[in-house]
Amino acid sequence: MTVLGSCGAFPEPGRACSGFAVDWDGYRLLLDLGYATLPRLLAHWARRAGARRLMLTHFWPGNDRAASVAAARKEFGGEVLAAEEGLTVMLGRN
Repeated sequence: MTVLGSCGAFPEPGRACSGFAVDWDGYRLLLDLGYATLPRLLAHWARRAGARRLMLTHFWPGNDRAASVAAARKEFGGEVLAAEEGLTVMLGRN
């Protein structure tokens, strides 16, 4: 089980509310997925899958894009992009 966050109802800067990801024998379960845990969750599963790049694509008004990218980058360790209109991403093995 991975703890994605442990803050209460509103996360402190650089942290996330409560959230847990369980990976066991090919089974995945999310528990109590709170505010600001999604970037950490995506990075966690992308890293386990061997992905080299992660793109966050859904942001809502008032969401701190830079903080979401920073949280995902900290967990993932690879390249993390924030989607925006007009962004072109080259695909391939290089």
